[in-house]
Amino acid sequence: MENFLITLSTRNNDDPSKQTVVIGCLVGDVRGEIDRYIDYSDPEDE
Repeated sequence: MENFLITLSTRNNDDPSKQTVVIGCLVGDVRGEIDRYIDYSDPEDE
């Protein structure tokens, strides 16, 4: 089984020692399919 993970992080400008991290896992969608195609191309190159 493959997992599709996403990690988001922020930092607090008032206190740089504090950081918030959220990790999520996509386990399904309404149609029952997960599109794992990721386009890494740079839109500015087109």
